[in-house]
Amino acid sequence: MSLYTKFIAAIIPIVLLGTGALGYWSFTHSRDVLYRTEQQSMNLRLESAIDQFVDRRYRLLETTGLNSLTSYVDQYKSEALTDFRTLSQKTGRRVLIFNRDGSALFCGGCEDDLFPDGWGELVSDVTDKLFGTHYAAPGDHAVFSAAGFAKPEWNWVVLLTIPESVVSKDVEDIRLATIIVSLASILAVAGMIAWVSRSLLVTPILKLKLAADSIARQEPISRIDINSNDELGRLARDMEMMSQATHDYVERANAANKAKSGFLATMSHEIRTPLNGVLGIAQLLEDTDLNPDQQRKVSNIVASGKTLLAIINDVLDMSRIESGAMELEDTVFDLKELLSSIMTPFQTAAGQKGLTIRGEYALSEPAQMRGDPVRLRQILWNLLSNAVKFTDSGSVVLTVKEVSADAAPTSVPSPETTRGIRFAVTDTGTGIAPDRQASIFEAFTQEDSSITRKFGGTGLGLSIVSQIVELMGGQIGIESELGKGTTIDVFIPFGTVTEEDLALTKSASLAASGERRTLPVYKVLVAEDNAINAMVVTAVLEKLGQSVKHVENGREAVDEVMRGETDFVFMDVHMPEMDGIEATREIRAAASHNDVPIIGLTAEAFVERHSEFRNAGMNDVLTKPFTEDQLFKVLSRYG
Repeated sequence: MSLYTKFIAAIIPIVLLGTGALGYWSFTHSRDVLYRTEQQSMNLRLESAIDQFVDRRYRLLETTGLNSLTSYVDQYKSEALTDFRTLSQKTGRRVLIFNRDGSALFCGGCEDDLFPDGWGELVSDVTDKLFGTHYAAPGDHAVFSAAGFAKPEWNWVVLLTIPESVVSKDVEDIRLATIIVSLASILAVAGMIAWVSRSLLVTPILKLKLAADSIARQEPISRIDINSNDELGRLARDMEMMSQATHDYVERANAANKAKSGFLATMSHEIRTPLNGVLGIAQLLEDTDLNPDQQRKVSNIVASGKTLLAIINDVLDMSRIESGAMELEDTVFDLKELLSSIMTPFQTAAGQKGLTIRGEYALSEPAQMRGDPVRLRQILWNLLSNAVKFTDSGSVVLTVKEVSADAAPTSVPSPETTRGIRFAVTDTGTGIAPDRQASIFEAFTQEDSSITRKFGGTGLGLSIVSQIVELMGGQIGIESELGKGTTIDVFIPFGTVTEEDLALTKSASLAASGERRTLPVYKVLVAEDNAINAMVVTAVLEKLGQSVKHVENGREAVDEVMRGETDFVFMDVHMPEMDGIEATREIRAAASHNDVPIIGLTAEAFVERHSEFRNAGMNDVLTKPFTEDQLFKVLSRYG
């Protein structure tokens, strides 16, 4: 049965039901029904009121023996009158109370004083209960219910009345009942149609929507609760199969991504370990007495090693970004100092090509701001490196200026707490063709294939820059003309700094300016199974004036530390017999050696792995290849 057929089949009985209800209403509603209903209602209210307000109080007086004391009886009568007044207010009925001799006591809901004469004549007729209509005065023709209460010192007659015009009005309203019921029937039919539509159409569609949302969130769906064979039921079965297929695909994709991450981690370790030896030995050679030709060759080795390291870092950064594992720092830094430190290395590179490179800055004070200086350095380094690389003549200009809140992109939510900085790198190089500009920020993309052959590179730099800018809440754009040059424009919002931040930064700067390349002589233990890497780190530490002892595995490292003659440990993570993590845990478990600084040495560049090493008890982690300056800073910080 189709949905349309179900819809028609559901409407027909609803219309018949509404018509029957209308006929029943028209023929059963009458004046007698209204009067009987009002009589029953008033009798019940009056009976309940006398029981609660009068009889129960009198029984309490009898129980306590106070019914003969006039003061107590009068007090209870007064409380009863208050309750009857409240009853009148709540029900909208008039409450009349008389003594048995016909004298008026109380009228709740009265607007005049005509009631005693007109209603008092009924008192003698009320023995127990009485119901009917009474004409008490002009304009006071009412339906009433009366009841008597006869006790010593408390002999009342209570009447509950309602104007007959109120009751009679309902009889006149029957004339409009047909119209009202017809309208109600139409509304009822519409409501039933809406209910049927919801049951047969809306609810299944909502279930399908929820199922689609779950599929979009990559959540598996075993069953969609639509048990029909119509179009929606068949669609539900198709979505179940699609969910299973999507789940299987996601599982395979996650497995492939996990395998890729594992491969990258392994390759990073396997490449960085020998690269650490190459760069370390080459840098040690640079400090020896070499002739110019030897010095040039060693410098080429160092430059090539750093290029290889940059390529590895680009691949790892792309993997981090794709997996959502890249995290930003939130620290205070001096932007002017950062710009100066970035521009200085490019002065030499640009000079070798005969290029002019300069910076044009328009920044307000203070120069300190809050953000991630490491990633900002990476962004500007990539942009300047590309500009110098692809420019054979002319100039490269880095323009930095602060953007007002009004000129900032709308994506920045709180201009009061951010400082918008716009960076623009302009060169007079080869330029980029218009049809290639849209894809220049994609991974592994070059302006054309000949660029890779001529200049080298992975094509990851601008892709990484673009994604880091987005991660920092900024925007990136490009303007270029083939053969005339390129401008890459980056906007990044940074946090403002407080006076406390500025004071801490100033103290840190003063401390840093007082550093010297002199350290206390520490007894340093190097735990490293790779002979070349051990030689490199030992040579650098000895160059820094340290007393170094080398062991080849974690077990030997633990034994050496337990002797109590070690001030510092550089612990390789991957070693035979006992790895660096287990060795660190065993050292930390010994209370007497819990304060020995342990610095991890690893070729693994993934931050989440570094967190595991720190959780094991390492104070810090150095990623291979590391530099002499990094070793010095670690010794200074933890020594």
